[in-house]
Amino acid sequence: MSTRQPARVLLSYLVPALVLTTLLFSNFLNRVGLLEKWFIVDNEIKVTVSPMATSVRQNVENIQLGRESEEWSTDPVPSEQETEFMRTVRQANERDAFADVIHLAQQEIQENADNVQAFVYLGLAYFKTKEVKRAWDAFTRLLRIDPENARAHFYLGLISSSANNLVVAKDYYMKAIQLQPNYADAYYNLGTLWLKMGGYAEATKYLTRAAELDNSAGAAKVYYNLGLTYQKLRKSRKAARAYQKAIKLQPDLSSAWYNLALLELRQKKFDRAESRFLKLLRLEPDNAQAVFNLGLLHYQQQNWQKAADYFKQALQINPSYGKAEYNLAMSYGNFGRHRKAQQVYLSLLKRQPDNEQRCASIWLSNIWKPAPKQKLCKSTTLY
Repeated sequence: MSTRQPARVLLSYLVPALVLTTLLFSNFLNRVGLLEKWFIVDNEIKVTVSPMATSVRQNVENIQLGRESEEWSTDPVPSEQETEFMRTVRQANERDAFADVIHLAQQEIQENADNVQAFVYLGLAYFKTKEVKRAWDAFTRLLRIDPENARAHFYLGLISSSANNLVVAKDYYMKAIQLQPNYADAYYNLGTLWLKMGGYAEATKYLTRAAELDNSAGAAKVYYNLGLTYQKLRKSRKAARAYQKAIKLQPDLSSAWYNLALLELRQKKFDRAESRFLKLLRLEPDNAQAVFNLGLLHYQQQNWQKAADYFKQALQINPSYGKAEYNLAMSYGNFGRHRKAQQVYLSLLKRQPDNEQRCASIWLSNIWKPAPKQKLCKSTTLY
């Protein structure tokens, strides 16, 4: 037997032993608060806002943060003042028959070039059918007829914002508010614009005013964005109250349930957070983030088996959810299922062979004997 062979055998056991010792010592430092645990969390604030409300009764899908919504609080024209044209075009608009709206509005404008409502409906129909340039032209023509038309300024602001012309959009919204001081929609959009730009103090001011002016079901999005603003400012209590108001107005607003649960999870109010996440899952059974955070919730309470169950469920929903896979292995390791933990790690490392920190963690999960030889990472260097 070569004299080098015993040395190689000894080295094959010594290296993982040293790595294991380092990891165990790191875990000890974590327990006394000197080092963060190797554990991936998924506690980002949701980056969606509540539904765009063309009507309080409509239920349309979420829009991304930073995009304002169409009107929801403007009062309809009283029926006794409604002309035949306005009744017909309103009904077509409610049916989303926008081609009919455009035809009726153009026909009315040919007969009466100063009909303000015809231009409003024409611009709205073009906007909803994504003919933005024609919508812009319709509202600018309206301003030549009626320079103090608040709705024209509002929609020109909305179009400008959608084109990322934020300064121009802000000026249009401010003009709409100046012309119509109780214009809740304009306050909401201006506040949302400031939220997008990171001006949280200004966002708070305008969103608060929008909430004061309108408390209908359509205002749920106002309270949601107000909650998001407070959450960005780390004002957790005010954020929670705003989300609760949003949920009261719109009980199926899943993003509000998520952020409210997240706030309570961060505050270690585990029972409340769990209740919120479970409510969210009744609304959205395939929400992998909510399932993941339930796993995180139980992990923080050292309920390793429950944590593992939730991380596994998150992976069933989203098989490429790397955070869930890593945390599943951590959970298995914490209640002694080291071989199971190793299998999960190896599966993850096959897809991410350059992640050396996770590669080193294989040794922690496999206490009883060295892990199988796998060319999955370059080394077991710790960061």
